[in-house]
Amino acid sequence: MRSSYPRRYLVFFYFNTTAFGASLMVLILLLMRELTHKAVWLRTLQFAMILGLLGLMGAYAAGSCREVRTSVYIWVLLLGIFAYVTLHVVFFKHLAPQCLRDMFWGIRAYWKNTLGHIMTPGSGKTADEQGPAGQLEERITDGEEASNAERIADANAERITDEASKKREEKEDLERNRSSLLVLATLVATVTYVAGLTPPGGFWSDDNRNHIPGDPVLRDHYPRRYKAFFYCNATAFAGSLVIIIMVLSQTAVDHVVKSNALRLCVVVSLFGLMGGYAAGSCREVHTSIYVFALVGAVLLYLIIQCIEPALPKSAYVEGTITRVKNKNKEMVEKLRTFITDLLEPPSIPVQVQPENSTRGTNFQKLRTYLLLLGILAATVTFQAGLNPPGGFWTDTSDGHIAGDPILEAISPKRYKAFFYCNATAFVASLAIIILLQSQLITIHAMKRHVLQTAMTLVLFGLMGAYVAGSSRKFSTSIYVFVLVLLVFAYVVLHILYERTLGNTGSTEPPKILVLLNLLLKKKKICRRGESF
Repeated sequence: MRSSYPRRYLVFFYFNTTAFGASLMVLILLLMRELTHKAVWLRTLQFAMILGLLGLMGAYAAGSCREVRTSVYIWVLLLGIFAYVTLHVVFFKHLAPQCLRDMFWGIRAYWKNTLGHIMTPGSGKTADEQGPAGQLEERITDGEEASNAERIADANAERITDEASKKREEKEDLERNRSSLLVLATLVATVTYVAGLTPPGGFWSDDNRNHIPGDPVLRDHYPRRYKAFFYCNATAFAGSLVIIIMVLSQTAVDHVVKSNALRLCVVVSLFGLMGGYAAGSCREVHTSIYVFALVGAVLLYLIIQCIEPALPKSAYVEGTITRVKNKNKEMVEKLRTFITDLLEPPSIPVQVQPENSTRGTNFQKLRTYLLLLGILAATVTFQAGLNPPGGFWTDTSDGHIAGDPILEAISPKRYKAFFYCNATAFVASLAIIILLQSQLITIHAMKRHVLQTAMTLVLFGLMGAYVAGSSRKFSTSIYVFVLVLLVFAYVVLHILYERTLGNTGSTEPPKILVLLNLLLKKKKICRRGESF
């Protein structure tokens, strides 16, 4: 690139070096705890972060393309998204007329109430009907003036306590959402930055009349696909940088995280990531259509699972669903009983702890774990899809085209298995991330085990892609597959055993483990005797 595009290379080098130096400065300032509590150093830290992000943006604009108009497009896109989020927050917070704000707040409240009725049918009470003030007015009578004063004081104290706890919960939710958005945007910016600088298909290494060294191979053979990949990837990268900048702002984080503008940026970034994956991971139209169809199918399945309790069903369908659920419970109980009889843990009655106190904490932990797993799965599958195992052809000969995956020509069945498993895991992880943006949908989806099912699909997709892409022989693929199944079976048995042990309250190891330990000790003693 330095020989073909010297000015562009210099711009990329200086911007990338600036971002690298700013990131090192941020790390050094974060390690010095006594400086992070001072306002001056906090401003310096924020300035270094913004300087690093702008350096990344400049390096991406200079290194991901070879034309001036595409570089200008990236800067315009970044400024446009940033201006939209800022105007959205400022306009609806300060400049919008009261009637317009009331209308949008009414639409938002109507949508939340409708979604709440769908998720939890049968709950018709509103917050105003259940508040302490409404209950107080029903209890007050004209002949109880002395007791009314005490009730009013108790109600006021209760209301103050509820408001304080509500504010504390809102602050915790705000900080939790801020951390989740920051992690998501950071990983999206990472993968899109790398994908933009090293596009799928690689670069030309020779000089020709149609191209020069350093040009993307995909641009010459598949120009439309390259443009789709470039614009979708640039959109996801710019959206993730805007999310990071807005979340890092202490003055605007309260309004930004609560507004729908940032959620819209998250959705736009995820769909840009999906479009970049569909355009860059394959070379044929029907495989790209498969990725989009898979997204629609996964989202449709998850939505149907969420709204299924609110849908009207006939008596026959309701009875069939009940019988299937009962059969499922019976099978799980039989498997648990079999494992209990096999391990034979002694039953010691213990006092069971109530679950109400830890239910909210467990829910937040499960939500955090699912979000982190979804982000990690989306990251690795995106990179593996754009750079499949085996690399790309560097020339056009013998029936293949430069930039096409080598594995597709050498082992087409193995490549198809890798592609479809990897695409399934990628799409399911994006669906999990999108559903976790709404807490109401998340609660119901976890109760219906929708997110757990999607995560299982992600893990099996990752397993299939690894088995197909990590080896070229059938025997090694079978070995990896059997090894993964054995580990999975061990984890399932361990979880069932832990649940059984928790229900019985036993702390002693099962007899089978005691016998195994004795056999191992006996074997060690025999080896020591032989050595003497």
